[in-house]
Amino acid sequence: MSDDYTTLVPRDPHFRADDSALDAAAEWMRWSFDLDEVNSSSSEKPQFFDAGSNFESVSCPVCEIELSMDWWSERMDEDYDGEGFRLGFLETPCCQRKVTLNDLTYHFHQAFGVCAVQGLNLNVGALTDRQLAEAEHVFGAPLSVVYTHY
Repeated sequence: MSDDYTTLVPRDPHFRADDSALDAAAEWMRWSFDLDEVNSSSSEKPQFFDAGSNFESVSCPVCEIELSMDWWSERMDEDYDGEGFRLGFLETPCCQRKVTLNDLTYHFHQAFGVCAVQGLNLNVGALTDRQLAEAEHVFGAPLSVVYTHY
């Protein structure tokens, strides 16, 4: 059986929600959706929240050229310090612009963050604009939504 995760991650990868905001966001998700489980996480350094098998490609945010998966994978390895990502600047191979891994355009969307709330099998497809606005209000920050399929 496959699983689908919906993960709410602050757009600012260094924004740290306090425990009460994480608990409130998890409770909001629990009451808003018929889901299998919900959990929250936080860490000292940014983590990568991937799209699983939904991940198709990564592109330059400046010139929109699709980047090679080998190049991206090497940059991920270089930026990871064993506990999280530094999100330091790197130079794109296409237009030689300075960006971070978080700045790249991911198809399906993926995100970096120090905290997140994740629901398993929400069975809703994508969150509506209203649901996202509610989640942002409860979380206390603008959010990215990562849809993961395993």
